[in-house]
Amino acid sequence: MTLEQMNLEESLEIDLEDRLSDLTADLVALESNSAFLARLFSLESGKWVDLEPLCSELNEIRSEIAELKKSFQGTIRVTWLDYPDAEGFCTIVFFVAALHWSNLALYNQQLFFKRFYETTSTSA
Repeated sequence: MTLEQMNLEESLEIDLEDRLSDLTADLVALESNSAFLARLFSLESGKWVDLEPLCSELNEIRSEIAELKKSFQGTIRVTWLDYPDAEGFCTIVFFVAALHWSNLALYNQQLFFKRFYETTSTSA
């Protein structure tokens, strides 16, 4: 493999990792993706699950995941853990074993539940 080929391969991998990071940022930051967070937080802390089933109602996210998965084998996994130093906060961890890629988000779970229950109680 030439140096040019290695640089191209590395560039493609970085682009893929950037796209994965963008996807996971959207999942935790955009209110339109709150169904993902509600499903994730309904699971036991520390339990690793595939990302796709948690996004079953999020058509744009599902499309992006399908497009990303064309570039690697395996799945995108996710879990959440209580954050020990700040009450009401948690960490959300995304991981792709095939790429040795991960992304971590510090998240205000308490605020999410407050907003989520306010939204669902006013729409009922």
